[in-house]
Amino acid sequence: MKKLLGIVVLGLLLSGNAYSKSYTGEGEVKLSNQVISNFQNYIKLKKIKGKKADPGIFMITLDGSKSYYYYCTHNFGGGCIDTAGYAEMKACKSATKKECRLFARKRRVLWKNGINDGKSKSQFSSKMSNSEMKDKLASLGFIGDGIGTTTNKKKAKITKKKLEDKDVVAKLKDLKKLLDDGVISKEEFEKAKKKILD
Repeated sequence: MKKLLGIVVLGLLLSGNAYSKSYTGEGEVKLSNQVISNFQNYIKLKKIKGKKADPGIFMITLDGSKSYYYYCTHNFGGGCIDTAGYAEMKACKSATKKECRLFARKRRVLWKNGINDGKSKSQFSSKMSNSEMKDKLASLGFIGDGIGTTTNKKKAKITKKKLEDKDVVAKLKDLKKLLDDGVISKEEFEKAKKKILD
């Protein structure tokens, strides 16, 4: 009898996780500023009415404009919603008036958008600042063009270097034309070329 009970409990636990996967969001989605703010609050909150609480599930609408979430409270009888099923999706739809899907479970973003794989890189911490969270959401492809501000700085440096390279090429072409037209000597060309390249 104990074995049968153990098998039933194990089956329910395993089916709960499989059940939530069917409600996990997929595809490209950009989060609204309100959803970003809600997500930051969801990640950071540690207590509700003085009782310890942890993030449970965070759901968003398919267009990323609205959100709905649950917390796991530890002193209210141990009940915890950390899987998303039909009832949770229905509650989200009722509150937002739009279709919803699971975005995050606990502090891990599960939504698969081609950039985010739902694994360790998508883990958030309650100790992260709002700007760190925003950068991470951007790097996972959920804000703007999917590039965080740190990456934007690198991208700007690369773009600047490419522009400088184009300037160097243009200057060398002009210098070569002067040499070919006989305006400057070969020696003057070599000195000017060295100056441009350094």
